[in-house]
Amino acid sequence: MGMHFGIVAADLPWAEFFPLLVERTGSFIDRGPVDNLDDLDLDPTPDGHPIVGGEHEGKSYVLDSSFLMSMTGADFLVELSRETGALIVGCGAETTSGSFSFLAVQAGEVLRRYFDCQAFLSEPLDEGDLLDTEDELPFEDMDGKGLYAGLAAFGFDFEGWYNGGGRQQYLYTADEINGKADVGVRIRGPLAERLDEHNAEFALAEDERPSIMMYTRDAVTGQIVSTQDTGLRFGDPQISDPEFWNRFWNRLAN
Repeated sequence: MGMHFGIVAADLPWAEFFPLLVERTGSFIDRGPVDNLDDLDLDPTPDGHPIVGGEHEGKSYVLDSSFLMSMTGADFLVELSRETGALIVGCGAETTSGSFSFLAVQAGEVLRRYFDCQAFLSEPLDEGDLLDTEDELPFEDMDGKGLYAGLAAFGFDFEGWYNGGGRQQYLYTADEINGKADVGVRIRGPLAERLDEHNAEFALAEDERPSIMMYTRDAVTGQIVSTQDTGLRFGDPQISDPEFWNRFWNRLAN
């Protein structure tokens, strides 16, 4: 299935970083400690988005199922970094649409920025010096290996936190989405404007958009063993038609 979440990593302890998020964004309703993130249900609910946050080796991590803090709120992360002077990385992938994002900011200065949405763009937004990890592990790896490597290049051990750091589950209500446009993840500044310009310049025409592909993985190894072309592109009305998907899966089963 691939990676379907975002990550925020900050070179700050959780006791310092979490109050900054609480002050500037929607509510974080505590759902208790998490033992195994692999078994966690990250599907959104009518009340909000399940996220996990905590600390590992003095640095803060957020597993962001909403994508709002990690991928949408680029200028929000810049403001947090500028205010604290800290190194902050926001990244993530939504592999159904082929969306991959990586942003590293130190004291408000953007060090590396990358964004692509293969379903809608002919070229990614690619700014800053390439990381040493990118030749071997590009950001656009379906399982997030390139993003994890990019985090490690900036000193963040996301996998160490994922497997054994302090991890608390919250329901993130994202209240600011329905409020003022200049607060929380809705802050719009130079990075949002630059992305808008890029999207306008490199937008694919409807007939140029790639087909949505479905991947089947081996249940033991996790390796992709087959690929199926749905025949659909993003923007096609059938995407929201349950009957289409019933017919699609029935066709594969037979």
